[in-house]
Amino acid sequence: MLYSIFQALDSKFQTEYNRLNPAQREAVDTLEGPVMVIAGPGTGKTQILAMRVANILQKTQAKPRHILALTFTESATANLKKRLISIIGQTGYFVDTFTFHGFCNEIILTFSGKFAFARELEQLTDVEKYQILESIIDRLPLKTLTAFGDKYHYLNDIAKTIVNLKRENISLNKYTEVIQNEEQKLEKLEKINPRTNKPTGKWLEQEKLIKKNLEMRQVYEAYQIELKQRGRYDYEDMLLSVIEKLQTDE
Repeated sequence: MLYSIFQALDSKFQTEYNRLNPAQREAVDTLEGPVMVIAGPGTGKTQILAMRVANILQKTQAKPRHILALTFTESATANLKKRLISIIGQTGYFVDTFTFHGFCNEIILTFSGKFAFARELEQLTDVEKYQILESIIDRLPLKTLTAFGDKYHYLNDIAKTIVNLKRENISLNKYTEVIQNEEQKLEKLEKINPRTNKPTGKWLEQEKLIKKNLEMRQVYEAYQIELKQRGRYDYEDMLLSVIEKLQTDE
């Protein structure tokens, strides 16, 4: 009975494996080390991930509990789990599949003593985030980050920039250094075109970039202050805190 079950699972894996193209098979067959698959939506990335997990379990001594699979969305996590179970059977239930957010939250809950902020603060909701950013836009004298007739025109861009800054682990101090470097570049550029006696295009473009970043830094700083005052932390703060603990805590 058990033999027939394992035989069926091997057959399922082989059937799915035969459907892969050579590049996909190369990713699945790489059992150790990092693998980067660059492909667009709907091209089989989730299937490759599931097949690689199955192949690792088949050809190495790794146990399901030794494998961690991370995705960006809840739907992708559910889809990955479903595919794993279809390929390797009930064993798929024991492979940990999380979103990045879910995995970090799991670590915080498991090792709550290591994360004081999670006990003392509450996680920021998306509604609160946009309320905070709107209030910051209302009170700061912004010019490059607002549009005529619609001061919230760049609201989503501002929110995305803060996310990107935090994901790149760029603090306010680091951001200030970046801006200072850009200002030094501006000083080295030729300001006036001798033929037209007007500022050069490159100089104007660099000046505009600096002004925008200076305003963005103001917003970033005000946002962090507001989070602290409200007793909140956002999604990126949580990720960065977990990453820091993984790197430094023995």
